[in-house]
Amino acid sequence: MSEFRDGILLFKVEQLEVWDKLKFDSTKAKVYWDTTKTRYKTKPMYDVSEIYVLNDSIANEIYSQLQKGGDFGELAKIHTERHGYREKQGYWGELDTTHFLVKLLLANDLKPGEISKPIKSDRGFSIIKYNKFIPVRQKTFEEAIPDFAAQFQEFMQKYYQDQWIERIKKKFTVEIYKDKIV
Repeated sequence: MSEFRDGILLFKVEQLEVWDKLKFDSTKAKVYWDTTKTRYKTKPMYDVSEIYVLNDSIANEIYSQLQKGGDFGELAKIHTERHGYREKQGYWGELDTTHFLVKLLLANDLKPGEISKPIKSDRGFSIIKYNKFIPVRQKTFEEAIPDFAAQFQEFMQKYYQDQWIERIKKKFTVEIYKDKIV
């Protein structure tokens, strides 16, 4: 019974000395991030727009208008058939290499600023505009928080635990007889 009571007591003391102190402190987290920030990088991103139509002859006509200087956004606003992208003038924003449009862009060896010929995509045809490339860069503190928060919490847990144990060692001196330990 005393072991059970001591176990509960130890759990309660650890809760007070370690777990209750574990709050995400952005000031301490920033100090931690400053020492590890070179680990956190963004992925390479591709800024992309698309005009999607179901018919190849319409796709070819749109491509012809683009070749003659037509405005990509205006043509997308009128013709794109992908739900939700007329309002955005075909703009998808920054996408990583796992996105199907980026895969099409890379497969067709497009360079920033270029517009693809109509490409068979889904059940229709896509004309892709490769707006720009966003290279890998170091993440800001705010961007990196999800990447390092768990590690920071573990670090702080160990810190509080070590502090607690050191206070106990000072208060209750313990002698360890290593030659007697088997």
